[in-house]
Amino acid sequence: MIGTASTTSFTDNPTTGDTTAPGAPSSVTAVALSSGGQINVSWTAPSNSIYAYNVTAVDTGNNVALTNGSSSAVTISPVASYRVFRNTTQLLGSTTTTTYTDSPIAGVYFYNVTTVSDASVLSSTNGSSSTVDSRDVTAPAAASSVTATIVTNNATSRQVQVTWTASTSSDASYYRVYRNNTLLGTSSTTTYTDYPNAGIFVYNITTVDTTGNLATSNGTATAVTLGELVGPTINITSPQSGVNVTSASPTISFTVLDNDGGSGVAVTTIAVNITGFNATRDCTRNNDLNYTCTFSTSGLTDLANSTITISAKDAFNNAATNATRNFGVNTLNGVTATLNTSDTSAIADNTYANGWSFTFNVTLGSTTTNSTNVNATSVKVGNWTQVGGTGTIVTVGNTIMNYTDASGTARTAYISDRYNTTDTIYPLQDLDTTTSAINGTVTIYVKLPTSTTPGTYTTTFTFGSYNVSLSTGGNPS
Repeated sequence: MIGTASTTSFTDNPTTGDTTAPGAPSSVTAVALSSGGQINVSWTAPSNSIYAYNVTAVDTGNNVALTNGSSSAVTISPVASYRVFRNTTQLLGSTTTTTYTDSPIAGVYFYNVTTVSDASVLSSTNGSSSTVDSRDVTAPAAASSVTATIVTNNATSRQVQVTWTASTSSDASYYRVYRNNTLLGTSSTTTYTDYPNAGIFVYNITTVDTTGNLATSNGTATAVTLGELVGPTINITSPQSGVNVTSASPTISFTVLDNDGGSGVAVTTIAVNITGFNATRDCTRNNDLNYTCTFSTSGLTDLANSTITISAKDAFNNAATNATRNFGVNTLNGVTATLNTSDTSAIADNTYANGWSFTFNVTLGSTTTNSTNVNATSVKVGNWTQVGGTGTIVTVGNTIMNYTDASGTARTAYISDRYNTTDTIYPLQDLDTTTSAINGTVTIYVKLPTSTTPGTYTTTFTFGSYNVSLSTGGNPS
């Protein structure tokens, strides 16, 4: 019995003073709102309490009616309010509804909700949410229409202006600027000035929002080329490679071409390794980029090979691949030589009589006006080397030549493996400038030292500038 009434009504407060713990809320959910910075927490209320009432009549004599009047069931919520906690211990506040809006700093959180009854009794358990991330993780929109414009491009200054259209995201904060995927810096505007070295460059722009999120794609500019990357090309037009010139002061001609079509050749860098060249005097500028150079060198050695090496750079200091040209100098007239007969049966007894012999027909060219070299040629024989072995036969001291000069005089000359005009008079020399070219026959004898290793040997006979390469076999004994 909860009380009596002398009228036909009675007011009951069933939860007042009730020390029974209310049920805990369920289905607690925490959702980060897209509006930014807020988390909406919601839950389901615990089950309501159900009450039913019976009324028994009592007369003035305290006689109790034999039957009761019964009411239908009444549902009453046991909840007076809810307490909302962030990360278990931080009480945020109370609410009488089943929702709560939190406005924390960006971070990762979870929430607990506790029921409070009318008697201020707390539910014995909490409703808990899963974790929620309130941080902004939405990537901003990318910058667009990225353009890289060359402002200056010369040997002393290179400048590129990079511009773009701003991101359409309202929270875009600044932009990262990359050159060839390397971060250069940042800009809060839509422009950036770069001062690169020479090269080919691509610029990318990445948007960054206020919480540090990066755009998932970049704005990219078309590649630009700064400076030049390739050195000039040098073409030697004269003399030809591998030929002989008939003057010790031949004319050298070459061109230097700028490959990139940009800065042009730096004429002061054109250099030649032989005497007589002056770039500012000997080179003519054909246009803004290229040069043709011609000069006469001096001091080259007659009857010897020479090598020209030419170098150059463009205005951006890119070096050309050095051009080289090998040629011979032979102021004597042209020579041809043909092997007529040979005897390669030999005994290694260090005598010419039992050695090898080679007879050549030699033809000289027309007469010259050089009184010391008219109708003349020099002869040299390379050291013999064993084919497939290590044996050698040295030319010096083992080689002589018999011939008849233009006057009919029989002569013998010692042959070296090189020209040495101070020690050896030119064979086949005819000082009469009025005579015709000489057609002569020479026989070269090779003696074989006793230490000669049996086998096949090879060498080259050279008459002036004319080479005859031979191999001879046999097993000298």
